[in-house]
Amino acid sequence: MDANSSEFIYGRWPVREALEAGPVSKIFIARGASGGPIDEIISLARKKNVSFHWTERRKLDQMVGDGHQGVVAQTAPLDYADYKTLLAEATGSPSRGACLL
Repeated sequence: MDANSSEFIYGRWPVREALEAGPVSKIFIARGASGGPIDEIISLARKKNVSFHWTERRKLDQMVGDGHQGVVAQTAPLDYADYKTLLAEATGSPSRGACLL
């Protein structure tokens, strides 16, 4: 797992919301984790064709520290836009050498 090439979301409710809202690459679930939220996460993962993997809790600890509640989602890294490009698009100005002052 390369932390530089992906983002992690962890916790039962945050992972569930991430599955509903956007692209999630993989789900890692601690062996033995169960209950309503875990069942919902598995169901949503299947519905959205997101692979999920059963793994040891210590692996999740290594990925994100404690507090993961037995589930971690891996997402693609966010692609941030250049602020000059955003400003140019918002003002209708060309991005090169644009000065708004």
